[in-house]
Order: sequence, then C-alpha cells, then structure tokens
Amino acid sequence: MSKRMSKPLLIMLGGLSLATLSGCGASGEESSDVISIAIVSDTAEETTINTFIRGFRALPENSNVKFKIEKYNEYNNNISKAFLYDELPDIIQVYDYNCEYYTNEDLSGNGTSLLQPISSLMDRDGIEEGAFFPSIVEMTKCHNQNNDMYWLPRDYNKVVCAYNKDMFDLAEIEYPSEGWTWSEFLATLNALKSKEAIIKSQYSHSAAFYPVDLNLTFPAVYYPILKSYGAELIDKETDTCFGSTEAAVDKAKGAWGKLLSLVDSKLAAPIAQKIPFTNKQAAMMFIVRPNLPTYVKGLGDEAIDFVSLPTYDDLPSGATSYIGMGCSGYGITTSCPDSRKETAWSFLKYIVSEEGQNAFSEAGSGIPSLKSLALDENASFKKYKVTDDYHPNHDAFVANADRDIPMNFMRGFHTDKQLSIDKYIKDRTLNSFVTSTDRDAYYKTYKTEMEKIWKK
Repeated sequence: MSKRMSKPLLIMLGGLSLATLSGCGASGEESSDVISIAIVSDTAEETTINTFIRGFRALPENSNVKFKIEKYNEYNNNISKAFLYDELPDIIQVYDYNCEYYTNEDLSGNGTSLLQPISSLMDRDGIEEGAFFPSIVEMTKCHNQNNDMYWLPRDYNKVVCAYNKDMFDLAEIEYPSEGWTWSEFLATLNALKSKEAIIKSQYSHSAAFYPVDLNLTFPAVYYPILKSYGAELIDKETDTCFGSTEAAVDKAKGAWGKLLSLVDSKLAAPIAQKIPFTNKQAAMMFIVRPNLPTYVKGLGDEAIDFVSLPTYDDLPSGATSYIGMGCSGYGITTSCPDSRKETAWSFLKYIVSEEGQNAFSEAGSGIPSLKSLALDENASFKKYKVTDDYHPNHDAFVANADRDIPMNFMRGFHTDKQLSIDKYIKDRTLNSFVTSTDRDAYYKTYKTEMEKIWKK
C-alpha cells in the first residue's frame, strides 16, 4: 500500500476499484520524454488539450516532446485513487468547484500534496499574478496556507444571459441591454410571456415555452444570489449551512425565493433533462462560454446574443450583485519526476502564452485567462461567428469583473469531506427545492442533511 494512504481517504474511497482508472500507470515508470496528462473523459476536453499539444509541439524546440492523454471517468474519485497509489500522471486538469481539494497542502494526512506549487517557477520566469483576473488567482490559490498558486488557468468563465434574437424580434420586444436591473429583467419575462401564443405558433411550434431557463442546477447561478443577499451556502464560522440564526436562513429563503418564484409562475423553465433554450422553448438562458458552440449549433449562427446578468435593485447599500465565475486549468503533480518537471512546466507556460490562449479561444468555447487578451478589442474570441450583419456582444463574457465571485465555497473542509459534500450540493440543491411539496420545510431538511455530511 502506498505511503500516502490515510484512513479518512481510505474510507472515502472504500468500494472503488483501481481498475476503473482509464489507462493510468505509475508516472515515475514512464519514459522520461513522455508527458502524461489526465483530463475529464469528455470530447470537448480532449479537443481542448489536443489543441494545446499541437500548438506546443509546433514550436521547433518542442517537436520531440511526446504526450500521453489519460481520460478519467468519475474524475475526482479516480484522481484521488491515482494519488493515493502513487500513480498520478505528470499533469492533471483542475477545475473550479474542487479547486481547494487540489490545492490542499496536506491531502493525504501526512503532509503530502497532490499538486506542486508553481509560484516560484512563475517568479523565475516572469509570469505575474496580476496578469490574470483576481478571481482566477483566488481559485488557483484557494486559501492554501503558503499563498502559492498551484495551477495555471487556461480560461475565464462567468455566467451571462444569452437570448434568442429571433424570439425577441417576433414578439417585438427590445433586446436586453448592459446595465439592466432585476426589475427590468422581470418586465422582460412578463412581456415575453404575453407573446407566448405568437412565439409557439410562428416560431417554436412546441407545446412548451418559458421566457428564461435559469440553469438552476448550476452552482454558479444559485450560489452568487445567496452571497448577494448576505447569505451563505456553507458558513464555516458557525459550522452550519446558511448560518446559525433564523435571520440567516431567512436571507437564503429570500434569495433563492427570487429564482424559485419564477419557476412557480412559469416564467422560468423547471429542471429538465433537455435544454429548453436549444430546443427553441426558452427565449433566454443563463450560460457560460464553454457551452456556446452547442447553442449556436442548435439555434443557428445569428440567432443568439449576450448580455451581462441583471443587477439586483433591492440590495442593501454597498452590497454587490455577484456573478458566478469559474475556470479550468492544469497543474503539475507531486508524482511528476524532476526529469520531466521542466518540460511539464514549459507546456503549462505555453497554455497561458498569447499563442496558446488565442489557439484555445478561436474555437469559441473559451475566454482567455490573461486579462490583456480577454480585454483586447481584437481578441480572437470576439471574432467568433461575427459577420458583416452580426456583431454579438462578446464583451458580456469579460464585463463586470468587480462582480465576480469564484466557485470555491468548499473551502475549510477536511479533504475527505470535499467530494461527498460537493456531490450532495450538486444533486440536492435547487432541483430538490423545485420539486418539494413543502418548500419552506425543505430548507430545514436541506440544512440538517448538509451539516450531517460534514460533521460525520
């Protein structure tokens, strides 16, 4: 058994077989000129990593570098097992919701971390933290004790509102504009609902229509509204869900009630397997950039435009209307031997180079993590699907960085709790509230169950 194995993590991983790892072998035994990379088993992720690899190997000094891609199903669990058995690839993909799990400096319980800190390498090679959006830097550090960055970000993803221009045109309703408020958003929803018959008969030809799909199963939608209204999903100061007082729970009810009331009144789509927006059953949807090519394919190149999320106009003075954001990236594992570390680091540096970032962004599914590129008027992602007659508001994807709130609400938990808490949150949050027959009572049930998980 690996020296890294610890009792809490053995419990967490109980019943899982190492055989579920896809093609994972001990990295230390690989040839010194082959860099192994673990990614989520997903076609889009495979396309992305191959884009970076092709660009990196096209440089003369890297033409002889070889890569081995290892695709993992059940990514977090399989990364954990590979770590515990000293079989991690040299580089692994890291992504938002579990960023603290990856940056924890004592993951095994005996002082061994999963990723190597990279701040000293950044300092050596002149890569400054200030080159990235502050919310991104927060995620790559995720409150570790040494204030180090542990991975380099490849993208910057925040929630925006996409809307179907064809529906708005047919209903003769003005498009949303930057700086709109929640009250204006509600007025738009009601205006669209009043034109439901026209939209269904002349455009969608469907039995269902909703003015908006809020994407309610997405933490980047339901967590920021809690924070905007002074509530918290996981309150580590009092070790409770929402908070320890009735007032704290009431804040959560008020925040989530804004979203749930739209479902109740059929202004927003219920939780569904299919996406109403791509099926022409919803006029708007809260989305992030990686999903854009799917929506464009479903609706046509020129049917979609974008606007920032509306601001809540009933917040206390000084409060922020937060927008959920996250990012993905890649880090060098502690299993990567010294013989491959510099090559692995060179590959990470390419990912955040101007060339690497532009190659990634041109496909339309990513926003550069570098501020200089993301805010450049001529950035490659802003040219996606642009024609003489179609100039979508790609700026919505980088606007209002001061409203960003990173998706790292898991901070402060012992690592053996991270994955189980994250799974409960994703499986049981607003989707369970939508279907509950006694929603007010379910707040107490949800709170109790959440606390039970992390207090075991």
